[in-house]
Amino acid sequence: MSWLTPFTELGFKDVIVLDCEFISRAEIGKSVVPVFLGAVSLVTGQEWRIRLLPFRVITCPLPMGDDILYVGYSLQAEWSVFLAMGWPLPTRSIDLYAEYMMMTSHLDGEGNDRVPKRKRKKEAI
Repeated sequence: MSWLTPFTELGFKDVIVLDCEFISRAEIGKSVVPVFLGAVSLVTGQEWRIRLLPFRVITCPLPMGDDILYVGYSLQAEWSVFLAMGWPLPTRSIDLYAEYMMMTSHLDGEGNDRVPKRKRKKEAI
């Protein structure tokens, strides 16, 4: 059994790890200035390293579809680059930052406390 088996059983044909770089704008409500996109397919090994120049219009170089899973850390940064470039957002993604926060939080997905207060250790101040 391959590490990819659980993903293919869910119907994914590719898993792409993604990271983008951008310059943040000081004005609230303004989009970011995209600088770089880096991605790698964990299935094919294909890599994308694309310098994104401000105000240069290009179509999204990455494959899109319900059968492509995107993985990244703090994906809101990547999606801000996608939106600034005018690209569609992927329909399937896993944000490892959100997963880590859920794993270490005392709340479950419904906002209920997972750990009874009497079992928590008091933190030293």
